[in-house]
Amino acid sequence: MHGKKIIHTIQDAEPIGPKHMTDIMIIAPATGNTMAKLANDIIDTPATMAANAHLVC
Repeated sequence: MHGKKIIHTIQDAEPIGPKHMTDIMIIAPATGNTMAKLANDIIDTPATMAANAHLVC
């Protein structure tokens, strides 16, 4: 993984948006449950936190 740390906690995913850590983000597989959480601003997993932080900033 080229020395990159895996983000597996909500706290580790929070700075993704404000620090502009990504240009593009892919959540795969994105289940219906994950899509519903994103649509309703429910943040309870690292993936939903990362996506929300990426979209907000």
